[in-house]
Amino acid sequence: MKRIISTLGLLFLLAGCQSTVPAAPSTTGAPALTPVLSPTLTPTTHPTPTDMPRWQLYEAALLEATIKREDGLCEWTIMGVSGNEVYVYTLCQATGRIKTAMSVPAVIYLGESGEIENVVIPRDGIYYGEDIRALFPKDVQEKIFARDVDGPRRKEHLDDRMINGGPPLIVVLGTPMP
Repeated sequence: MKRIISTLGLLFLLAGCQSTVPAAPSTTGAPALTPVLSPTLTPTTHPTPTDMPRWQLYEAALLEATIKREDGLCEWTIMGVSGNEVYVYTLCQATGRIKTAMSVPAVIYLGESGEIENVVIPRDGIYYGEDIRALFPKDVQEKIFARDVDGPRRKEHLDDRMINGGPPLIVVLGTPMP
């Protein structure tokens, strides 16, 4: 019995590894346990659609463009789409000890096969209005300047995700990702 418990403890310890562990020899006549470890994602600087769900690709790209961190969560609203450009309003917050956060409109540029190529956000200060007019079509500019971006609901959901996890509100609502 002790051997089975120690083998299970070892399995839990090795669960994050990609290597396989040979089955422990059985001395009690019981069948040996053979662990089946699921493969983990290969760390990449640019995740691909085969690595993770589409919304996670959006979230990772928005985190990098806004708060420049990987340890965070984002909520976003799609304000429009034109060709390979997706116009969003995003709220991102770090989950680490330092609670950096940013709420800003962004343009997500998609490649020919739908992969995220780049995310651009407007500059701060006196350049903000100029960049909004340069980056976004007129109808989206109006939403941004009117602050018509569904803010309170996204903030509440982000706060809930910080505590309980789960996908962003855009996924919960079933909004398709372009």
